[in-house]
Formats: sequence, structure tokens, C-alpha cells
Amino acid sequence: MLSRISILTVAAVFAATFVSAQPIITADLFPKPQQVLLADLTGDGVDDKLQIYALNERFDVLSFAVSYGGRFRDNEAVILPINLSDLDSLERLPNGNIAIHWGCFACGRTHSHHSITIRYHNLQLQVIGYDFTSVDRIFAAAFSCSVNFLNGRAVIKAIEVDSREVPASAVPVSLAQFDFRRQPIACDALDQYDDVFLEKHFPRPED
Repeated sequence: MLSRISILTVAAVFAATFVSAQPIITADLFPKPQQVLLADLTGDGVDDKLQIYALNERFDVLSFAVSYGGRFRDNEAVILPINLSDLDSLERLPNGNIAIHWGCFACGRTHSHHSITIRYHNLQLQVIGYDFTSVDRIFAAAFSCSVNFLNGRAVIKAIEVDSREVPASAVPVSLAQFDFRRQPIACDALDQYDDVFLEKHFPRPED
């Protein structure tokens, strides 16, 4: 009996020490988000939370928190390209998915806009779509590439001039593994819209 009491005493002391040793996190010390978006991504009828934070001059950070019993539990953070476009970084789409936007407005010769469509599936955020639009400010020409990772279809366009469907990967990608450094391979087909194409279809006004 004495041995059992001693074991219980040691266990109680260890538990009390362990609890008291837990770090105290002060939320007031966290950086303030640039944007907060509430949306029910898990399908449980309760909004989850996505937040965008500035990291440095090149990147932002997306934080995703699932709601459990009225409290948010962070479960994913991903580094994103900085958003210098004229759109908010996060957009809730009519079908319940989320669009993440980035790009650069009036940067050199072009306006560029990128976006990915994400969903929550198999306990992770997945990229199911990609869209890119570029406007050439010299020729007043616009080009786009839209990729659907669910059905493996992609469409490239020289807007109001040409439109073509090209094959694409039909495999959704984890947001944590998505390569923001390059566009999907299907969008490489935009290279055919070169300066020769521009001169032919988008003649510049005479000086």
C-alpha cells in the first residue's frame, strides 16, 4: 500500500510540474494580420480562419486555423509570394472554396495576376486550380492561362484573338507542396504568344 501511495504521489508531483512548466503564449505579441477571412472549409457548419501576414519584401505567410468547439486551432502555415496586385490576397468563392491572389500591378511592361483555388480535403489544404493573366502594356494585349487540377484541362488565351485547350495534370497538389516559383507546365504554352504574334494581332498605333 505504501508503495502504491508513493507512486501516486510521484505521479501527482510530475503532473503538477509538467503543467506548470508549459510555456505561456501571449497573443498580444503576435504580428497583426493584413487580412482575415472566415469560411467553413471543413464542412462542419462552423467558420474556419485564414490570415495573411507580411513576412518580408518578397513573401507573405498564410496561416490556416480549424475551428474546434468555438476555438481556432492553427494547423498549417505556408509562405506565399507577396501580393502587389490590386486584389485582396484572400477571396471566398461562391462554391465555398478559397482563391489566393498575388501578382504585380503596373510592374514594368506588364500587369500580372496569379491565383490558385484551394479546398480543404483529407485534412489538408489542396490546390485544385490555377489562373494567370498578363497584360502587355506596350501592345495593349491580354493573355491568360487557366488550369483545372481536378479534370486535367487547361485553356490558354490571347484574349479576343485566340483560345486553345492544352492537357494538364489531373492531380490536386497539397498547398504546402505547391511550387510558387513557376507556373504549371500547361501554361508554358503561352510562350507561343511572342512578339511576332503581338505585332501581327495587336499592331501598335503609329507614333
